Amino acid sequence: MKKTFTLFTAACLYFGQTANSQVVLNELYTDPGNGKSEFFELYNPSASAIPASMDNYTLLCFFDISNQLGFYVMDLPNLTVTAKGYFVGSAALPFNYQGITNSTASDFSWNSAAFVANNGYVRKWGTGNGKLIRWKFIL
Repeated sequence: MKKTFTLFTAACLYFGQTANSQVVLNELYTDPGNGKSEFFELYNPSASAIPASMDNYTLLCFFDISNQLGFYVMDLPNLTVTAKGYFVGSAALPFNYQGITNSTASDFSWNSAAFVANNGYVRKWGTGNGKLIRWKFIL
């Protein structure tokens, strides 16, 4: 799983840079452990005075667990990130990570009703009977 995830992340970073994307995946914390939360951080390298809208971005994460294949799709909420600024999404608000507890540095939690209210969603897709099906709707 780690090798597949690392390869996928590297490919996203490469293609994101070659396509002159407006934001860069800066950090991804996917295996939190005891009392810690999953989160990701995007960076806006632009010098523009106009904040970048995150409503135009979607994150994909592929998985292959116990012979189940699929992917998660996260459509980011209608929020903005300033130039040279960071955009953080987390599993909880406040969240704990890497020795920091009760951090409020997250712009949103994908487990909150406000996430859906701001036009965001997470969906899990996978294979079943040879067809691609949506297994579960998550917020």
